[in-house]
Amino acid sequence: MPENLLTDLKVRSAKSTDRDWKLSDGGGLFLLVKPTGGKLWRWKYRLQGKENLFAIGGFPQVSLAEARAAREKARALVKQGIHPTHERQQIKQRNLEALEEHKRARESSFAKVAKAYLAEIKPVFALSSYRTKESRIRKYLWPKFDGRPMSDIGVKQIRPLLEECKAHGAWAAIHVKGDLSAIFEFAVVRGLVEANPIPSLRGLLRVPFSKSRSSIKSCAATGAIRKLRCACG
Repeated sequence: MPENLLTDLKVRSAKSTDRDWKLSDGGGLFLLVKPTGGKLWRWKYRLQGKENLFAIGGFPQVSLAEARAAREKARALVKQGIHPTHERQQIKQRNLEALEEHKRARESSFAKVAKAYLAEIKPVFALSSYRTKESRIRKYLWPKFDGRPMSDIGVKQIRPLLEECKAHGAWAAIHVKGDLSAIFEFAVVRGLVEANPIPSLRGLLRVPFSKSRSSIKSCAATGAIRKLRCACG
């Protein structure tokens, strides 16, 4: 059966009447002209012995060339036993799911969660403590994670950050680790992430050795020795 029978001029010149009428391009593709003036591309095909109709779109939004390209794609699907309409619906569903996933990722981005966490703790923290914590989060965590989804932040990303923080002092790294853990717990409670990865890093950081504590322990040990000598005396 001949194909590509129409021209752009014929399509544009097609006039509406008091009833639907068709302008065929061949190969099952035709332009349905409505009494209202609408022009709709349709493709007629057979699958599993049944005749079906695939709605391609309206003219001029879908040009003649685009309608023919759509016919070829649809024809390839039919050869695989797939209804073009079903495939379109599945693509639409996948696109909706991708958009929803993108939305969830934005909602659970580190920057957004960290801001919400800071807003929640601000009323219950002393102003100086809050400002210190906020400054630390902005200095060490924001530049690394910013718009990244919380679910994409794990031990692999956190370990190097804490190692870098050690350069600013052991306590800086310990505090940053605590801040990040608190933000993760905040996200877990709200269902934004499944779990807090910080406990997996237990043992990575050590509390700095304190000379004052060492002196106290030394004095206590010396006192114990003296008591022991007196008792044996």
